[in-house]
Amino acid sequence: MALKTFVSPLGRFIWVHLREPNTQFDASNDKLELTLIFDSSEDLSQLRAQIENELARTVSADVRSRLEKEKKLFLPLKPNTKQVNIETGEIREGFEDGGGFYLTVRTKNVPIVVDAAKKPIGIEAAQPGCWGKAAISLHGYHKAGRAGVSVWLSAVQVLQQDEPLGSVDPSSLFQVESVGAVVAPF
Repeated sequence: MALKTFVSPLGRFIWVHLREPNTQFDASNDKLELTLIFDSSEDLSQLRAQIENELARTVSADVRSRLEKEKKLFLPLKPNTKQVNIETGEIREGFEDGGGFYLTVRTKNVPIVVDAAKKPIGIEAAQPGCWGKAAISLHGYHKAGRAGVSVWLSAVQVLQQDEPLGSVDPSSLFQVESVGAVVAPF
């Protein structure tokens, strides 16, 4: 069955790995990925309905109920609860308010990246902090005692640049200092 592609709601790009796979947690990961966070005011009803339809197409209500109880049901749209960095104790960048939802989309191929006018732009334009949408397809699965819905990425639309997330401008670490004549130390 051919997967139906549709456009996600407007979200903010949080983790962007569109050039090379994110191997931070899994060295064998061979997929490119993008995580979008959605504000709590964003209407996600169509996305939720698409996910529910794909899950219903894949597993029966009885199987779904059993897998939910066993914590073996995996849905892609997750609540954006505050996520704390285990090592530093800091709240992860982009998750400050704890509201809304997030969605991670994956692909094996470098996606097309376009601007608001649908003109192709370089992949480097899709940076953490940007606002945009993703062309996605849903794929339900039920194997090895687990079930869920995977989300596949085919294109990214960058609609607005914003403050970068997850990075610090190194020059911001310096203080402004007044300097007189500079004398060489030798």
